[in-house]
Amino acid sequence: MFLKKDEIQMIITAGIEILETAGVQVESKEAIEVFRKSNCNIEDNLVRVPKKIVEKCLEITPSKWIVYDREGNERLYMGEDNTYYGSADVATRFLDYKTGKVRDFTLEDSRTAAKLMDKLSNIDFVCTFCTPQDISQEITSANAFANAVSNTTKPIGFMTLDVKNFESVIEIARAVRGSSDNLRKKPFILTLIESVTPLLLSEEASSKVLIMAEKGLPFFFSSAPSIGGTSPVTIAGTLALVVAETFSGLVLAQLKNKGTPLGIGAGIGMIDLSTGTYSLASPETALCMAGFIQICKYLKIPNWSTSVTQSKIPDRQAGIEGMLPILLNNLVGADVNWDIGYLESALITSFEEVVLLDETIGMTRRVKKGIEVNDETIAKDMIINVGPKGNFLNNPHTFKNFKKHLWFPTLIERMPYDRWVTEGELSMQDRAKNKIEKIFSIEDDKGLPDKVKSKIEEILISLEQKKN
Repeated sequence: MFLKKDEIQMIITAGIEILETAGVQVESKEAIEVFRKSNCNIEDNLVRVPKKIVEKCLEITPSKWIVYDREGNERLYMGEDNTYYGSADVATRFLDYKTGKVRDFTLEDSRTAAKLMDKLSNIDFVCTFCTPQDISQEITSANAFANAVSNTTKPIGFMTLDVKNFESVIEIARAVRGSSDNLRKKPFILTLIESVTPLLLSEEASSKVLIMAEKGLPFFFSSAPSIGGTSPVTIAGTLALVVAETFSGLVLAQLKNKGTPLGIGAGIGMIDLSTGTYSLASPETALCMAGFIQICKYLKIPNWSTSVTQSKIPDRQAGIEGMLPILLNNLVGADVNWDIGYLESALITSFEEVVLLDETIGMTRRVKKGIEVNDETIAKDMIINVGPKGNFLNNPHTFKNFKKHLWFPTLIERMPYDRWVTEGELSMQDRAKNKIEKIFSIEDDKGLPDKVKSKIEEILISLEQKKN
């Protein structure tokens, strides 16, 4: 769509050469040993990965894998040209839909966030939405995850502030599933691990990759460049760097455990060179991420992308900036679109924004379905029978096909102006708030068995005791 086959090949070749010649700084001694045992070139903590090793690891990376829900049902089919959407998790501030004011996100908010997203039909997996600020940061990620898994049956995506929380999250997931073997066979968790751009594998990122690879659990390894800042100002140059960085994590995982199910992706930002502001919501970032999805699909490797707005509230700017990457990711065929609900380039999250984008995703999914062409849909004989000046409203063909071929909104209103006025002149944001309140008014227990609850509590207490 945006890159031709020879251009994709050029970028991949450049990325492999960067990894082979410039190399990647690796802060983890354990990771360095994994690279060393596979005959990579090591100088202190600089690792250069030969082309043949990269190519071998690409070959053994699974092209398809499945993420299940909490109940063990198949939910997300990676590598099948679907696009799955999920929320955000690492911001610290929250736009309270009740007050319209930005405040710190709380642990209780993570509970209500999971309940909300569990009910949104176009949110396919749930993240903890934000990082709670009302408890110690040494235990916040695991506690937020515990709230999420207790209030939704959907697959759960997560990121953590450190390795201790990371290990506790996996322990909680294992408790829910019953055993490590059950969790490996039917994983319902999905994590995102990021390198440090340019070309640095931190101690934390390396440790997380090795943990997931050893346990055979699926994850995404990501690059996070800033166009014009930590990566070249050209999109092609940024893509070459992203290839090198994501391949470093992919190679580490496959060298640790052959066949580890993983995907790669990039949360690409941009430095606005006119203001110095960092933004994840420019046409260049959306284009760059779409280009990388094309590269991943060429390689037959599952992939992830993101969609974020720079707006501080869920307004028209948020709608415009949110729609572009959501639509592009869907049309290009991203496997996962993380970060639904982010405002101010991932600094603020909003329930209203999630609800509004849930509607946007539904619309773009209808576009992705395209146009079905066959004798039934062309309906030539029926058109001839209706003839000039006829109508199709009461035709059996309409009743048979309208639900299949027409998309029906839940927030976008299509009523006449006078009726809209009579019913309160509600804005899109007003309708989003009403939908949120309606969801929260529904009693729906998604709780866990008492035995699992007790085990989770033990894990959280243990993490608390490990605090410095």
